[in-house]
Amino acid sequence: MLPARPAASSPLSFRPLEKFTDFAIRLSTTMPRRCLAGAALLTVLGVVGASQLQLQHNPLKWLPETHPARISTEGVDHQLGGSISVEVLVDTKTGNGVQDPRLLTRIEELKRRILSYDENFEVGKIVAVNDIIKETHQALHGNDPDYYALPDDRPLLAQEFFLLEAGGADDLFDLVDNNYQQARISIRVPFVDILLYKPFMEVIEQQFGEALEGYGKVSTTGLIPILGRTLDGVMTTTIRSYLIAIPVLTIMMILLLGHLRLGLLSMIPNLLPLVMGLGLMKLLGIPLDMFTMLIGAIVLGLAIDDTVHFMHNFRKFHGLGLSAQEAVARTLHTSGRALLATTIILSLSFYAFTFSELNSLDGFGIITAACMIFALLADFLVAPAMMVLIYRQGNSGEY
Repeated sequence: MLPARPAASSPLSFRPLEKFTDFAIRLSTTMPRRCLAGAALLTVLGVVGASQLQLQHNPLKWLPETHPARISTEGVDHQLGGSISVEVLVDTKTGNGVQDPRLLTRIEELKRRILSYDENFEVGKIVAVNDIIKETHQALHGNDPDYYALPDDRPLLAQEFFLLEAGGADDLFDLVDNNYQQARISIRVPFVDILLYKPFMEVIEQQFGEALEGYGKVSTTGLIPILGRTLDGVMTTTIRSYLIAIPVLTIMMILLLGHLRLGLLSMIPNLLPLVMGLGLMKLLGIPLDMFTMLIGAIVLGLAIDDTVHFMHNFRKFHGLGLSAQEAVARTLHTSGRALLATTIILSLSFYAFTFSELNSLDGFGIITAACMIFALLADFLVAPAMMVLIYRQGNSGEY
């Protein structure tokens, strides 16, 4: 016989919540195997969905398709070849080193190679000092298209540089320094998933390093390398942090509950919401990016908090001599009521993000709130079902 519920005058008493609590108690204590089978099925589906998720990060997709900033950026990508760039700096280490025809010839070959890159996106445009020199060389020969080329004579090349400098060509010193020791190559590409820039950067660094070996030091900078390396580092270390946190939290749960078996079992309702949340992300088409990866830390903390309350109170009531069913009922009628109320409030608070204009905040709110609900269901159905099956025989409170 279940123990009497707390009086209805309790500040957390609300008839629909009481009905839900009673339903959870009946379901988890009378059909524990079905509860665990359902949880196992949802876990498998969540794992399948999670295994198909890929890391990605494209802030442009956070904006609605009709947003002016997104329309403008996509227009620049389509019409002008790209809105974001990689800057390659070649330092020859000697004055007038850029005026070496062999160096400029190799840079010209590299331009053709890089422009043929089409693995994840197409390179829109490459700007280098070569372009100015070829235009000048053509102008000095009556604008004959056949002379749109780099001169292979170093003195002639130096004279053309001098003509450009004397003529006040401001764009010249956007691409070389005053001593002609360093040259800059600007590579423009469209705004895509930032993680796709990593293989592109590897190609850039490899090809420039090999082609210009012996001509100077090559380094890369610009928005793409900064964003790519930063996000790759953040997302990689975040995954590593989760992998470290799970065993550490398991040990802490064992120490907190003072029991090995309970500590290990308590991690099942803690991790179940994360797995189901990842599966839901795949189902709804929400990307796993730097923004949504923060959900794991929030949900894991809340799930552990709920589980600690349940396990602590279950152990207390079971230790008083109540059967597993009675201990589950007493736990859910006391601490369970508070867990239910706080979950409703917190999940509704996160669902407020669905009104955001940003798609990223929308998805963040949906998944975080859903994971909170999953965590509550795990502590109302899965954890009680496990306790009933484990402590079904007798009502001894010994651990």
